[in-house]
Amino acid sequence: MRMTGTRQLIEDVLATLPKPYTEDVVDDVFHAIEERPEWRRRYDTLVTSLGRKVVEARAAFWIANHVGRSAAGEANAQKSTLIEAYPKLKKPGEKRGKKLKEPEALQAMSTYYQANRAGLPASISSQRDVIVEMLMEGYSVEQAFAKAK
Repeated sequence: MRMTGTRQLIEDVLATLPKPYTEDVVDDVFHAIEERPEWRRRYDTLVTSLGRKVVEARAAFWIANHVGRSAAGEANAQKSTLIEAYPKLKKPGEKRGKKLKEPEALQAMSTYYQANRAGLPASISSQRDVIVEMLMEGYSVEQAFAKAK
């Protein structure tokens, strides 16, 4: 499966940042995006197609996923002007289950969607790729749908 644009951008940026990552890694990533024209163009394209809030939420999710942490409070951005606030990443990440292969992830997503369609927002179908990626990363189907809303 091809990674979503947001995830690929985040992984490209994180590969260039010094380790260990700080709790302010979200601010660091957005600052790096601002500083590099190629990344900024990719970011702007994502914002145009998905909207700023969606891109910010997806980016924060994929950063936390990549560094294995979860949010522990929010802070005002100090380095980046692309975002006003961001989640500080302190706590160990969520426990995950078995990673699924793409066909299994697609089936799990479809089954859950069919059973819960009435209670899901209409816009959830636009989050298909993100949900499948999360399932392939070991998130439960409930977690994936909840995070994609």
